[in-house]
Amino acid sequence: MAHPKPHKVLHKVLISPKFSIFLGVDQNFERPNFWKTKETKMDLLRANLARGAMLRTRNMPVARPAPSMFYYAGLESKAVWSCHNHNNDVIHQKLQTIKDSLCAGYQDIVDEYIKIRQIKQNDYKLNKDEHQLHKGQWDWNSYILQGVRQPDFAISCPKTATILESMPLLMHSTPFSFAFFSTLHPNTVINPHYGPTNIRLRCHFPLIIPKKSNNIGMKIANVDVKWQEKEPLFFDDTYEHSVYNHTDEERVVLLFDIFHPSLHNDEIHAVIEMFDYSKKQGWLK
Repeated sequence: MAHPKPHKVLHKVLISPKFSIFLGVDQNFERPNFWKTKETKMDLLRANLARGAMLRTRNMPVARPAPSMFYYAGLESKAVWSCHNHNNDVIHQKLQTIKDSLCAGYQDIVDEYIKIRQIKQNDYKLNKDEHQLHKGQWDWNSYILQGVRQPDFAISCPKTATILESMPLLMHSTPFSFAFFSTLHPNTVINPHYGPTNIRLRCHFPLIIPKKSNNIGMKIANVDVKWQEKEPLFFDDTYEHSVYNHTDEERVVLLFDIFHPSLHNDEIHAVIEMFDYSKKQGWLK
């Protein structure tokens, strides 16, 4: 019996302010057509993306995560993560270790930020047809950009790069991995949006915060959060969040992504392998 010729539909999925992926999906199948390769190749990978439906609601009294790309079941979910380790659990130990490393290097990081601002231009750029999230001026000086380390940053900011690389959970080698100095200029806002996936947490390490703290902050999961210098803020950006700076001063944080601290090392390696394979096949545009 002849099978009907599959109808191919091309979906564009925005997975970060700077990256989009095109998935070719055959409507007669339950997974993207590029996974229908020889089983000896793709099926050997330990991670795969499965097509499925997601239920979303609006204007609810409770906030729910809603990743824009994909969801990994079984991971603990909360909008903001504390470093305080009341129960001596492994997850908070990992976050506390990151905090200790950042705080110990705070002045070195600030000094290198001031230096790179003088010699490097903003590297935040939108690709064609991508939607701009912010209104005003938002500058990036990137170390990890869409998973790729930038050698020039490591040369200009060696101590900052070393501190980041000392973190076992530092996210890299995926198209939604970022680490950069984030400068939010006066009277700038970043509109409400959702992050791409729950397998990461995002960290803001505040370096320079305007004194008028009531006019600057981040709203996440319907809660207004304020930055404090030297106090890293870990959060799950798959909850709707927005940022505002209604002051006449710049707000500067070292922003970077880490793998979700409850992921096993084998799971992390499997995700990296999956995206590395996809890149080599030319599926990531």
